[in-house]
Amino acid sequence: MSSEERETIARPSETDEGRALDSVPRLREQILTSSDFGTYLEQVGRFEMDGETWYLPWGDIPMDLDQVAFHWARQTSFPGADALRTAEPT
Repeated sequence: MSSEERETIARPSETDEGRALDSVPRLREQILTSSDFGTYLEQVGRFEMDGETWYLPWGDIPMDLDQVAFHWARQTSFPGADALRTAEPT
């Protein structure tokens, strides 16, 4: 995990997905430090804009790290992600 990604763990959430991750204690950190998520993230396209890293997990929809982590955790059987299934981002 890069230092930027570690900083994201402590950064205030700016998206619905980030706020959903905030609602489950330690889940964000567990996802971001997961080797499976790290492997997935290495395969996702990314770009830098205005000092922020944006990811393209679905090809053309830019997402921040919280958004990618949220959707990845919901699509996998990641432990603790069941709590996110009831959190629908708007």
